[in-house]
Amino acid sequence: MKTILVPQQRYEIMEQQAALYREVLKKVAKDVFPTELYSEKRLIEFLKEDRVNAAMKRRVQKIFRR
Repeated sequence: MKTILVPQQRYEIMEQQAALYREVLKKVAKDVFPTELYSEKRLIEFLKEDRVNAAMKRRVQKIFRR
C-alpha cells in the first residue's frame, strides 16, 4: 500500500467534513442507506481493487497542494 501525504490544514478540513457526514448519516433512515455485510472473499476483492497507480497518486497530490 502506498501512502499519500496530506498537509495538516487539509487533513483537519477533511476530518471536519467526515464528522459532518457522520452526523448527517446518523439522521438518515437506514432503509435509504442499507447496511451490507460482506464475506471475507468479497473483502479480499475490495482490497485487491484498492490500489492507486502512480498517475492517480500524482493527480491527488497536485490537488492537495492547492
